[in-house]
Order: sequence, then C-alpha cells, then structure tokens
Amino acid sequence: MTSPSSGGLSALIVDESPPRYPLDAAFEPFDLAQIPPLGLHELTPTDQTNAAVKSPANHGKRATLWSAAYWLHAWSDLKSVALCRKSCIMDQANLGITHDGRASISGLKTCKSVWACPTCSLQVWNARKELLHQHLEAADDQGLSVSLTTLTMRHSLKHSLKALWKALQPAWNAVNSDRLISDLRTDAQHVGFIKRLEVTYSFKFGWHVHLHVLDFWQKPLTDKFVKEYEEAMFAPYERKLVRSGLPALKPGVAVVMQKLELGSAAESIASYLTALATEKVALELSSSVGAKQARMGNITPFGILDLAMADLSHLPLWHEWEHGSKGKKALQYSQSLLDYLKVKEVDDEELNEVEERNRSSLIIFDNPTWRYAVENLDIDELLTVTEDAFKSAPTETALMDRLWLAQMRASNYLASHGLLNGWKALDLEIYAFLC
Repeated sequence: MTSPSSGGLSALIVDESPPRYPLDAAFEPFDLAQIPPLGLHELTPTDQTNAAVKSPANHGKRATLWSAAYWLHAWSDLKSVALCRKSCIMDQANLGITHDGRASISGLKTCKSVWACPTCSLQVWNARKELLHQHLEAADDQGLSVSLTTLTMRHSLKHSLKALWKALQPAWNAVNSDRLISDLRTDAQHVGFIKRLEVTYSFKFGWHVHLHVLDFWQKPLTDKFVKEYEEAMFAPYERKLVRSGLPALKPGVAVVMQKLELGSAAESIASYLTALATEKVALELSSSVGAKQARMGNITPFGILDLAMADLSHLPLWHEWEHGSKGKKALQYSQSLLDYLKVKEVDDEELNEVEERNRSSLIIFDNPTWRYAVENLDIDELLTVTEDAFKSAPTETALMDRLWLAQMRASNYLASHGLLNGWKALDLEIYAFLC
C-alpha cells in the first residue's frame, strides 16, 4: 500500500499489488437502454482504480466511515480492526435497501471495537444510547434521584496511556471500598451506578483518562449531601492515585458531583454519556470535533485517527491508543443497579447492528467476491448508486419497480468495474418483502 497523501480523509489509498480477481480491460458496461445514466459519472474500464477512497464530502458520513475503514485495513495494528467488514459471516454478503431508500451491506464480520473502529463504534453507541435511555426512563418511573460525578487525574506527556489506565481502576476501587462512602450510600439508599470511561489527548499534556459516573439513589439529594459525598470520594481516590505515582489533585476540581433531573432530560443524559457518538463520529473524523467536542486543545481518539490518516507520523500514537484501549469497557453498570432495574448487562460484542425494517435484498456476494469488492471498489459509491436509482423514480412509481431499478443500477455498477461473477441479483418477486 502506498502511504496516504496529506489530504486527510480524502487521501487516496492505492493497492499496488495485482488484483486477485480477473479484470477484462475490454469489458463494456451492460447495455440496458431502459436504465438511465448512473448519475455520479459514466463508468468505463479506466475507472477501475483499486481501493480508491473518495472524498467524504461527496456522500457525507457514510463515505467518511468507509474512508476510515479502508485506511484501517492497511494501517491498523489490531488484526480484528484490519479485517473488519472484509469477509462474510455465513460466506455471503447482502446488498439491500430499505423501502425509504437507505442502502446497506449486511452479513459482514465486524470487529465490534468501540475504541478503534469508527463504524463499529457508531453502531455500538447507537445501541448503547437506546438501552441507556430506556434504563434512565425506568429509573425515573421508579422515582430515583440521579447524580453525575466526573473524576479526573493530573498527568503529563511522560505518563503513558497504559500507566494512567493502570492507576485509574485501583483508585475507583478505593472509592467503592471506602467506609465513609459506604455509610453515605446507605444513608441515601444508593441503588447503583453506571460508569462511563472517556479518554482525550493533548500534545501538551498527553493522555487524559477520566470517568463519568451516574449514581442512582432512592432518597432525594440535598446540596449538603452532594458536597459531603464529593469530598468523601476525593480522599480515597486521590490517595490511591498518588500511590500509583501520579501528581496530587486539587479538591473541588478532580472530583465534581452534581444533581441531575431525569424526566424529559433522560434522552439528553443518555446522549451525553454515549458522547454523542451516535450523531457525530463522522464530524470527529473530518474535523477532530464531535462526540462531546474535546476542550482546551484536547482531541478525541478518532481525532488522532484523522491526524494519522493525513500524516503517518501520528501512526505510533494511534497504535498506542489501539493497544492501550483494547479490552477496556467504555460503559459499565454496577450489578446492584442491574438487579434493581431487572435488566442484564450486555457486552459491546453482543450489541448487534439494529436490523433495518422493511428492507429488501437486491444482490448477494460470495465471500471471495466481497473481499475483492471491498479491497478494490468504492463501497460507498456502490451504495449511493443504489440509493440514487431507487429515489430517481417518480413518486407514484410502485415499490417493486423502484427495487428493480436500484438492483439494475447496482448490477451495472459491479459489471462496469469488472465483477462478472461471484455475485447474484436476487429474484425480487421472492425477496422484495423479506425484512
């Protein structure tokens, strides 16, 4: 693979090795007079550039995510991330479209990394946000009080990500085992907590690892109690961090607790704890903002990815993040809260992509052909061609005709790029209404 240019996410990644799928240079696109032009551009054999990553500005968030996926296929230091979406679960990938015109590929093996894969992160946080919102509404229905505490630590460039993470868990354990904390929790009838782990990076101060903790209580919280609990948390937390070799902390800064009102704010709180990743992962990649925009010159991990895609001198920093974050839980419930709400904790690996309703299958790929397609074609462009065809028909056009048009355009696109076999257009009479 050649190194990316300085164009960031619009960098062109080219596979210089010979294609493993035979391309016929003399091949001409299907002659389908009834199919109007593809819309993006006329496809010719000269368009068959391997692994060409289009500018994210062309098609929006999805193009940004696929651009990141192509780059990670080449440069990720984690095997699961480097292979994400390059093969099929049941030896078959499925190109389909919802009946409101959203095309997608299903049946792919994914890494499920909430930390190192933007696409999987988006899917996991989408599912997390929905679950969290439901749990917050359940807590509100039962009249629980809620507080949000943020715990930070002092750090510098000399502290590695591994060292900071290693210090954080014992400090958190010290809080939970502290006698005064236990007494205060008993007094206010503490139900349990949800812990959110978050990390940003500063080129001046290094890695910034911190916690956001939602605590649930059966009694109403007073301002006096909040102050007492905040001070009680600070003592064991700071003491343990100092023993781990980190600098001393400032009271009122390192541990900050505030009361929250649930009710109509449940969705906003769920969005905050899931870092707004469900809406802004693509923005974060293209401009190092979003997912709770990093403040004071800090950037998020996907901001580091964006920098590395534009300049490989940042690749070691990205690899440090990949290895340092692997296996860490981003969102965790206490068992007491799970028991109280009568729900089960779900690991990130168990959070599957939400299946689209009213989705019709158009084309299936065998595993080798999909592997070739993802390595040599612009998948976002294939999906866009499919969507544009579906939406180009007049409003009164029957659904079956829209599906047929989308299928023909997608077939034309694949054939125009040299894929003559290894995929099959499905019989729409059978598959059109399978969801």
